[in-house]
Amino acid sequence: MQFRNATIAVVSLLTLLLGSLFVASPAGATINSADIVPSPNVGSVASQFVAVDCVGESWCVAVGTATVSFASRALIEVWDGAAWSVMSSPNSGVTDGLSSVSCVSASWCAAVGLSNTGSNHVTLAEVWDGTTWSIVSSPNVGNVNDRFNSISCVSQSFCVAVGTTQVGSIDQTLIEVWNGSSWSIVSSPSPGPDGSTLWDVECLSQSWCVAVGKTVSNSVTETLVENWNGSTWSVVSSPNAGTIFDYLGSVSCVSQTWCVAVGVSQQGSVGRNLVETWNGSTWSVESSPNVGAGANNLYSVSCTSQSSCAATGIVNNGSSDAMLIESWNGSSWSIVSSPSTSRNNFLGGVSCMSDTKCFAAGTFTSSPVETLTVMLNGSGSSPTTTVPSDPVVPTFTG
Repeated sequence: MQFRNATIAVVSLLTLLLGSLFVASPAGATINSADIVPSPNVGSVASQFVAVDCVGESWCVAVGTATVSFASRALIEVWDGAAWSVMSSPNSGVTDGLSSVSCVSASWCAAVGLSNTGSNHVTLAEVWDGTTWSIVSSPNVGNVNDRFNSISCVSQSFCVAVGTTQVGSIDQTLIEVWNGSSWSIVSSPSPGPDGSTLWDVECLSQSWCVAVGKTVSNSVTETLVENWNGSTWSVVSSPNAGTIFDYLGSVSCVSQTWCVAVGVSQQGSVGRNLVETWNGSTWSVESSPNVGAGANNLYSVSCTSQSSCAATGIVNNGSSDAMLIESWNGSSWSIVSSPSTSRNNFLGGVSCMSDTKCFAAGTFTSSPVETLTVMLNGSGSSPTTTVPSDPVVPTFTG
């Protein structure tokens, strides 16, 4: 998940911004309530979350930035099942920010983002070993503006991070792979002559990943989907709901034959929610509700089965911003009532631990700018029979 400055880095980033056979019951669990959970803030200027990842109800990690003495610093907090607390995190540049986190257990996580060295932007990668967070060196393609937007790990020895590198004046896709000891750049297509960006990635195994984003040509922004088959990345055709501006900002997969991606499509003069599904061979646009007539944007999605997903984002009514929460029950998307608050806010990331429990992380954007975490709860069950065709290492999207 483009940082511009110390206080609005993450917001600018978002606003732009294994195979298995699953047989699931049509009617699944439904997330139907949301409650704000207190989370601490660092410094007196601004603290903000953009992503979260959970490996159980007693271990979640949320990341973003905190502005301390007018400098943006990496912010990491952990949920232990009862409360959120700040984790000590290192910084490498004049300003730093984290945009994504992926955990394989409570004793191993990786987070990525951007570091500003003072003269350019470079990739930032950090690893949690169960005791401390430490910076891990990651290469850069260009010499002006490289950044990581998202990471997905299937084990301590295999992660994929995606983002953007600036070549000349054009953004091109950036993909790197972690092998347990070092990061290396992997060739990836950049189909847009006027720019291509990858916002999110989801890996189910070392031989299957999907990344989503946007591509720009002749002032038209369209969805971008790329697939990893274990040896190469290739572009997969994806539809657009609008004619001028569409992009996908997040993806979640439960198998190689079922994924959900969310983003925004410009309909008329405003952005409206964009939801697409993958059936193993094609991507298709799905119907999704919007709140009011103003701009709606889904930033993140997390699925635990084909009949249970949660998506979060932002809705603007012309004068204020508010969190947007939607739930998928296997047949349709529905709006989940948001907890009442008088402050402007958005939810940038969501991670589901089960069909009926998720954590969403975001930011109160009106003064004071502070972290926001919301517990999503639901009811019902989603019986699922899984017939593995390859060894599977469970992952969670953030």
